[in-house]
Amino acid sequence: MRARGEIVLDLDSTADPTHGQQEFSFYNGAYGEPIYHPLLVFERHTGCLLAAHLRPGQAGSPSGCIAVLRRLLLRLLRRFPGIPIRLCADAGFPLPPALRSAQIETLRNRVFKLGARIRQTARRVRVHGASGWPFQTLFGQLCRSLDTS
Repeated sequence: MRARGEIVLDLDSTADPTHGQQEFSFYNGAYGEPIYHPLLVFERHTGCLLAAHLRPGQAGSPSGCIAVLRRLLLRLLRRFPGIPIRLCADAGFPLPPALRSAQIETLRNRVFKLGARIRQTARRVRVHGASGWPFQTLFGQLCRSLDTS
């Protein structure tokens, strides 16, 4: 159901079959052919394309979602202050079930807005949050669902 004036973001990945030796065209076993695997963000009610991110064919469905969402949300929040924004996610979207239908304000407060010490090594990035942070389990689930290694 649509609330008056709300924006609903719908993330979808799709297969764009390629032919020949095109750069970043890779075989994808799920689709059974060489493809590009673009990530598209639509406004669900109007069908308007808000963002597109071209990804190589072997990219998994969650690859690049957070970066694309972060850039788009910053743009939308500046352009439409005070308008509720919801995220609509289907089975291929990487957020844990508790966040699949979360409003953007909830995502911002529980996932993006956290006080932490970040340590980066050659092999990984470690996020050290406060031991009393109430959303640490949820954040861990999100990080594991984004792990493409």
